[in-house]
Amino acid sequence: MAKWNFFVSNTSLIKELDTSGNDVNPQSQSFLAPTLDLQGSKIVFKDNGSYKTAIMFPEIGEIDGVNPSDLQDAYDRIIAIIPNSGGGGGGTLQQVTDNGNTTTNDITAGGFLSLGNANIPSINFNDAEDLDTSLGFLGADPSITTPRNWVLPDASGTIALISDIPPSITIDATPTDGSSNAVSSNGVFDGLALKQNALTETNFGAFSNSLTDKTTPVDADTVNLVDSADSNKSKKVTLTNFKAFLKSYFDTQYQPRQSFKLTDTVPSSDLTGTTTETVMKSYTIAANSFAIGDFFNVKLHINYTTANGGYTKIQYLKVSNTNNYATANTVLQNNNSAQANYALLRNSLYFVSGNILRTVTSETSRTIDNGNFAVYPVDYSLDPTQPIYVWVGMKNSITTDVGKFLSLSITN
Repeated sequence: MAKWNFFVSNTSLIKELDTSGNDVNPQSQSFLAPTLDLQGSKIVFKDNGSYKTAIMFPEIGEIDGVNPSDLQDAYDRIIAIIPNSGGGGGGTLQQVTDNGNTTTNDITAGGFLSLGNANIPSINFNDAEDLDTSLGFLGADPSITTPRNWVLPDASGTIALISDIPPSITIDATPTDGSSNAVSSNGVFDGLALKQNALTETNFGAFSNSLTDKTTPVDADTVNLVDSADSNKSKKVTLTNFKAFLKSYFDTQYQPRQSFKLTDTVPSSDLTGTTTETVMKSYTIAANSFAIGDFFNVKLHINYTTANGGYTKIQYLKVSNTNNYATANTVLQNNNSAQANYALLRNSLYFVSGNILRTVTSETSRTIDNGNFAVYPVDYSLDPTQPIYVWVGMKNSITTDVGKFLSLSITN
């Protein structure tokens, strides 16, 4: 917190904000005829008898280049540097009345000093040359150039009464709109508290609704929130951090879409007819290549260079989490009896919770032979978080048939 330094410039007391921390704008206040009063935990400043300000000890910096030790020390040091105060020469008549009608300092008065019916006891004017025209009421020569003693007849009088000069100052307990009265520092704080208490969801909502719209927010923009972890204080968060928070939450609710592609366009060797299922190609898909909810499509090409009509030829695509072809799930199968190239297709296979691979459409092939997959959907037990083994197999019912694998693609 920036503090106030005090010093004297010319004949004025200056209160100036310390800007060495570069966190505040320059501010200052000057006092031509200052008087001070200790009131509880603060020092009250008046100028020519009018209230100006009040300051607490934590707000005080250096006084004439020295840091005070406490509030009393600060008060004493400021008094000491005030021009024409008890620490630096004569006091003004106002200072006399503010300090209980008496003073031990010399009194400096400009112009004629009018006392009405008040009586002044013995006064010693040691510096009469500073009073060139101040004692005309005594019938003296207006120009006094040599020191002398003046003795007035009634030693029981006083210089002045508080009720005589100046008029008393009205100090309001709390600020009032349109009033020129002084307000105590406690009253200022109370008034601010009343303003703060006037904030409601209705007027705050009206204020928020009146703000200018911004069509396209950017990451550096902020939104307000209430920090439940810090006594429900109002705070703000950038859109960058807000988006990061949402991502961290939704990542726990939804699996990100996996990108996967298995493509094999290298033909296999010819398989001469055999009545036993024979593996033409095999693959291993790494664990977690798919996630729950991922869809993928399968396309398998088979070619027969020699085929005997009337004999069934069968092609398979099987999958499993264990490296065992005999117990694997058959997800694609085509039975045909013609000599041709065959494209076996199955679209929209997808993983669901419970480690299930589900098919929702029938397979298609050039012969449109789907007798083995008549009911849909079809579920297969398959865990995408484990390695997935894939096989392409073939079986020919006559030994003179010759076929081979051409290509396979599995993509999502």
